[in-house]
Amino acid sequence: MRERTATIYRIENMKFLKADHRIQIGNWTKKNNELIKKKTICVGYKTDGVLGKMVLSGIFLIQKPLYPYLVSTNETEILNWMEEQIQKEGKG
Repeated sequence: MRERTATIYRIENMKFLKADHRIQIGNWTKKNNELIKKKTICVGYKTDGVLGKMVLSGIFLIQKPLYPYLVSTNETEILNWMEEQIQKEGKG
């Protein structure tokens, strides 16, 4: 049985990443697509405000993650959603 993960990233006090760093992240993600798909159940992204949520949601419109994800300012909402995703994984 493969081990798969559900992860929450707390992106508080979000600062804009430099372009070269964004490129590195994008290249790493493309290179590791298959591993990411195999190992990830879901990811929740908690931002500290509407601006961070809008920025992250905009990025994901352009380059959609390979896994189910939720962007929210509400950690309880994220944790409840993640629990639902984990339950679905167990039934699959």
